[in-house]
Amino acid sequence: MPFTEKDLDAWLYEARPVAGCRTCEEEWERRRKALAERDGWGAFAASQAIRRHPGHSGCR
Repeated sequence: MPFTEKDLDAWLYEARPVAGCRTCEEEWERRRKALAERDGWGAFAASQAIRRHPGHSGCR
């Protein structure tokens, strides 16, 4: 089965914010706005920040 652009988008923008985490909430809002503005780089950066911020558990 070939890899599609849709698969890549799902992987790049995947993020699981933790409820009650201020960093997650701020980055999730930044991600939402970027997606609404069709800003792929901004959405990716916000998703990555959710996945990578220090002390974050519950992300891949």
